[in-house]
Amino acid sequence: VKDSKNKEISALHRRVCEKEEEIEKLISSMSRKSKTAEETMKTQLQELQEKYQKAILENKELQSKDLTGFIENFQVKSDEYSQTLEKYSQNLMHQIEIIEESQNEIREFISQKGPTLTEKTKLLVHKLQNNHHKAIKNYLKQWKSICGTQKRAIEILNTEKQNLLKNNILLHECKRLSLESKPLTLANLFKFLEEMMDQKYKTDLKDLKDKLNPKPIPEFTLEYLTRKFGIKNLALKFLSQLIPALENLVKEGSAYAKFYSDLLQVSSNPIPYNLAIYLVKARGTFMILVAKANKLKEALGIKARNETYKEEAMLTDTLELIYSQFQADSSIGTEIVPKLKPNNLSDSEYFGFVVSHKLKKAGVNSEDISRLLQTDTIDFEKFKTLKTEFGIWVSDKWAKAFFKDSKIELGEFFQTLNLENFSKLTRKVEYVVSKSTYLNAIVEVYQKRQLNEAIKLQEALPNDSKCIEVT
Repeated sequence: VKDSKNKEISALHRRVCEKEEEIEKLISSMSRKSKTAEETMKTQLQELQEKYQKAILENKELQSKDLTGFIENFQVKSDEYSQTLEKYSQNLMHQIEIIEESQNEIREFISQKGPTLTEKTKLLVHKLQNNHHKAIKNYLKQWKSICGTQKRAIEILNTEKQNLLKNNILLHECKRLSLESKPLTLANLFKFLEEMMDQKYKTDLKDLKDKLNPKPIPEFTLEYLTRKFGIKNLALKFLSQLIPALENLVKEGSAYAKFYSDLLQVSSNPIPYNLAIYLVKARGTFMILVAKANKLKEALGIKARNETYKEEAMLTDTLELIYSQFQADSSIGTEIVPKLKPNNLSDSEYFGFVVSHKLKKAGVNSEDISRLLQTDTIDFEKFKTLKTEFGIWVSDKWAKAFFKDSKIELGEFFQTLNLENFSKLTRKVEYVVSKSTYLNAIVEVYQKRQLNEAIKLQEALPNDSKCIEVT
């Protein structure tokens, strides 16, 4: 009888052990699901930030002839933001449902097998349920906090933009006169703007030398027009032809017209004073590279572009300029470099050129890379070794897009780099950067960082000014 009882207890003990092993597997599975859901949401929250930054930087639809039209269009854009929030909110709730499904599976398991579970296992299950509940609460809090912070940051920046528009002397003069004039031709428009920018560059250098603050672009433009035409009415008539011409070109998708529209602060995305002054200097420096490129084209028997707004510099010279300008903060340059890609180059060709440019400067060849990596393949993680060793200005995001989470043969990677023919590529007319591409890249990165700084400022405010915690 005693032996029979012992066998029964042993059998029961085995069954309990099997059940505990089963629930431990379930707990492990639920934990993995919870972690996956958390990682997914973090990624989507980051994507949301990028979408907002892109939307606020582009503002393509906010072009208007007067402030009333601007405000109306701004409301339309605000509605689009709301729709984006709603769409993302639905996505977030879907992820929360995944966690809730995990909870339901645990509840069902407990209801079926609860009586056989040890106290230790019950405690583990209870802890997992609490973690799921905290995860949902945290996601909702994080979601609301990000939305609120970004909304306030965007509102601050847009208020500044509206103030620039309201106080823009060029718009005020045009509105006061209400002149109906035929827009300037493309050639005359950019001829005037380029000549004005040349003069602005010279004037700013003199002002800075005399320890004076350079004049804002709108005020300088009006003074330049008055000096050029001698009579203010003629200057204002020309201005009434200039602004509509810019607006029309922006609607047609002209990148250089957009740059000037923003620079003159007559668009919905006016460039602030400090950046405008920097861009005047940056353009002046870039023009030196344009002259150098034109000499090279002449030596190669290639006709240089006559249109001033289509002027180009060689890609290798432009990269050198970026490295020099942003040496103190390479993270800014790293953001600008991908935006300089010539239209007729593929993504991989441009990536290879940028990497090769740094490697050639370091005097590195394919054999050196092979010895450093000591492998026949390369992936993102191994590329980071090259990036760190030789100071390559390529962001992790750009590198990941190139490698696509996979390994490639080192020989194939060397073909992309094309180190042996790099010197020839630097002299090819396909490897050029237009003036508008260069200037707009600086503007885009600056404004993206401006939004990031505004968000950080909001995050640094006292807690009572932030969103209420979800309970």
